[in-house]
Amino acid sequence: SAVNWPLGSDVLNVALGWLNTALLLTLTVVAMRARRAGPAQARVFLRIVSALAVVFLAVKGLEYQAEWQAGLLPAMSTFLAMYYTLTGIHAAHVFAGVVANAWIMAGAASVDEAMTANRLKVIGYYWMFVDLVWVAMFVGLYLT
Repeated sequence: SAVNWPLGSDVLNVALGWLNTALLLTLTVVAMRARRAGPAQARVFLRIVSALAVVFLAVKGLEYQAEWQAGLLPAMSTFLAMYYTLTGIHAAHVFAGVVANAWIMAGAASVDEAMTANRLKVIGYYWMFVDLVWVAMFVGLYLT
């Protein structure tokens, strides 16, 4: 219930939350480096970003699985309903970033370097946004 709002650290796996935070911070740094790289190196950086994002999603999936097995379901409390809603929407945005990375990599051969550079700039900002949202959720859900 909303009256019995638990401490996130009593309910959630804070260690996995820290791991996912590290993954997102790292992938954002790599995405920003892709902006300054040549086309071939930028594709390598985007592959690394995508791989880290997929690992993030896998860790989140393992975390969800453990929570469900422990009986921590969204219907149990407002806290858990918000947790699953917020982190689920965030995970969808991480997945969308992987799709966008693939689109940029696939399209790089068919557009000029200026267009690719602009796409790399925009995806870097996108990953920063995804990162900042996660940090706010991590602090608000896991650490308080």
